[in-house]
Amino acid sequence: MDEPVAWAMLHDNGHFIDAIHPDEHARVEGKYIHPLYTTEQRTWVGLTEDEAIELLPEGDWEIESTLDFARAIETKLRSKNT
Repeated sequence: MDEPVAWAMLHDNGHFIDAIHPDEHARVEGKYIHPLYTTEQRTWVGLTEDEAIELLPEGDWEIESTLDFARAIETKLRSKNT
């Protein structure tokens, strides 16, 4: 995740009323608790145990089936995080 470019203070009505530079944030305690970013920050979504089990290949575990499993996991995670 990227570092915030500023930290904001909110009014009770939810509007931003002030912002400070990240260097100031380390020195200033108080209500500057809302990080501001230049890009949307996404939360990583992982697989549930059931989703991972559904992706398991059938039969014997060989290199080929292991690679297929890894690719299936990658595909599923990509679809959940885009």
